[in-house]
Amino acid sequence: DDDARSDAVDTVRVNTAPLASIITPVATDLVPAGSPVDLRVEVSDDEQTMSELVVTCYIDAASQQVSEGSPTDDGVYEDTFTAPQVGGSYTFTCSVTDGADGQTDVSVTFGVNTAPGAPVVAITPESPATTDSLTVEVTQPAADPDRASDQLTQTITWLRDGEVTEYTDATVPAEATEKGQVWSVEVFASDGLVDGSLGVAEVTIQNTMPVAPEVAIAPSELTVADTATCEIITDGEDIDGDELVLTYFWSLNGEALDE
Repeated sequence: DDDARSDAVDTVRVNTAPLASIITPVATDLVPAGSPVDLRVEVSDDEQTMSELVVTCYIDAASQQVSEGSPTDDGVYEDTFTAPQVGGSYTFTCSVTDGADGQTDVSVTFGVNTAPGAPVVAITPESPATTDSLTVEVTQPAADPDRASDQLTQTITWLRDGEVTEYTDATVPAEATEKGQVWSVEVFASDGLVDGSLGVAEVTIQNTMPVAPEVAIAPSELTVADTATCEIITDGEDIDGDELVLTYFWSLNGEALDE
């Protein structure tokens, strides 16, 4: 029959690229430099199973790959990567491929925070006695590449012979110290996210000169027949608590006597 005809129909299957969404890190995140960062990507694909999908994640450039693997059966890919060591803004990209020329790229931008550096500190006076208060001076503030120094908070810890004390201000009172003790101070700056390195200084409490006794010669009016005697009117004292040893020196008309 000339009117008879047949129609041939070909069905072409078009592959659809996977769908993907980065859950973490979040675009507003500011993470410490060199710290572990949790990674979570949720994916879906109508044509391929999850085991056929490959998730590849990198920072700024494909050459800086930080993670690769397949999602679980419920479409979740999780891992941990290390944040860059240098502070700044970074683009984090995950590429999801399905092995059939389907690919989806998703990205977020997150920040990396750099810890403050160590301040340079000194204790004054450099050679303190028991009568001196100790004061820490920051001769060079901690540097922070992410913010100004006045945006940092400072923490002070005083140690006595290596043990932490209750003093956390810039000054330790003189009455808290004793001869021979080693006092050190540790100072660090914080940006609210991470603490910086320690600035450290140390001094040793020196010996304090004793207060001389008050003395008098008796009798007050000497004759050649008298024996001169040194009398202690008021004892000497030593603030360090050391036992005092008295040494006597006699002179006649300004010239020292042998005895």
